[in-house]
Amino acid sequence: VQPKAGPALPFITPVLTFTPEGHGGRGNPTEPRVSADEGMTYVYDTKSGRLSTILNFAAYWYTVVPKVLASLEFWLFLLLHIATFLAYKTGFFSGETGPTSNHELDLAWTDVKVITAITTFFEVFYSNQCYARYLKFHNNTRGMINDAHAFAFVLRTHTGEKCRNHLRLSVRYMVAGILLHFYEIKQKVSEMDLRYLQRLGVLRPGDVQVMVSMQPQHRALITLNWSSIVACMGMKQAEAPPPIQGLLSARLLQIHAHQQEIMDGLGLPVPFAYYHLLSVMVLVNCGMWAYRMALTESWFAPFVYFFASLIFIGVMELSSELSDPFGTDEVDFPLDRWMGEMVELIVEMTEYEFECNHVLGNAGFELVVREEVPMRSGIQDFKILTDDDRHHNMVADSMPPLDHTNPQTVAPPRSAHSSPHSGASYIALSPSSPMLDGGAMGINPYDNQQ
Repeated sequence: VQPKAGPALPFITPVLTFTPEGHGGRGNPTEPRVSADEGMTYVYDTKSGRLSTILNFAAYWYTVVPKVLASLEFWLFLLLHIATFLAYKTGFFSGETGPTSNHELDLAWTDVKVITAITTFFEVFYSNQCYARYLKFHNNTRGMINDAHAFAFVLRTHTGEKCRNHLRLSVRYMVAGILLHFYEIKQKVSEMDLRYLQRLGVLRPGDVQVMVSMQPQHRALITLNWSSIVACMGMKQAEAPPPIQGLLSARLLQIHAHQQEIMDGLGLPVPFAYYHLLSVMVLVNCGMWAYRMALTESWFAPFVYFFASLIFIGVMELSSELSDPFGTDEVDFPLDRWMGEMVELIVEMTEYEFECNHVLGNAGFELVVREEVPMRSGIQDFKILTDDDRHHNMVADSMPPLDHTNPQTVAPPRSAHSSPHSGASYIALSPSSPMLDGGAMGINPYDNQQ
């Protein structure tokens, strides 16, 4: 028994290419860029230790350090610090400096601490708000994809064989509604963008002709409505239970709800007055650090100021990137890859054919149903193997033999082994299962060659 792949829908993956405004330009939709590896792509191990993480120079470009080092204010204040430090070392500041000093050019640390404490509080609050927005956008985006999968799942279950074209058209409109939404987040979708989606197979010429006359912000919802209408038509023709139609429409409305929450969140960032005041506080704080840290005899002062300002400005830069993850920054969502994976699964869900003994579809399932045996009730024999103990003999030693004489003990389900080179875990069950039927075929289930 094996699933048989059918003809794929005319989707090209990666389906979506983004170069939004505010993140490097609008981009040319007729020249898709390969960006499946952009954004949220660096996988790191938290157990490797702090020192190993810092010394991993391959991850340098995935941090905010390059952006901080490319900022003008960082180098201006660093030059101010070095100039003040050299002037102090050459005797320009005559007399004693420090908390009790009365020198006219001295700056007491007690005064600096006031600004630093207030700035730290404001910056931490800003960072928390930006990360909360980041998580909300992530949950809405992934929720939208999950609802799309659920929609295709339910629709295929009830209309797969009888109304295949209704299924294909409905899921195509659903995919188009999702892609149009992400296009409209950053830019006004032009007719050229619609033609690009037509070239990908997501839209048809007639769809583009109708959409050109629509308001750009209405296209995503109207396309989802098209999907709902076609799905209900297919459900009626397939004589599916009426409540399923409401379930499918509810899934599409949930997709729209996720889209609306994203648009509302992007339309309500941290107020500019707060961001402006925080920017002033960060610059004033760095300026005071640059001056006061230079008034010391220690040669380590420039190093301390360098890393202190790098961290302070870096947190500000990282928070600003988290507040809008729909771009091309290192922490932004890999929408190209997510959309490509979504379409790939939906196409597979729509077009696959189940085959058993050259019998397709539900008739093939009937053959499997007649041959099915009861499942064993005990779960204690279940074990997930990793790459370190993937050998079958280890499972044979750890699992008790199946007692066919005991009527309460029945066979486990069919084993599902992945490739030993895939790196994934796989399930190993008793080879004596009648479903495996290894003895009848003269096959040793533990022989890797066989």
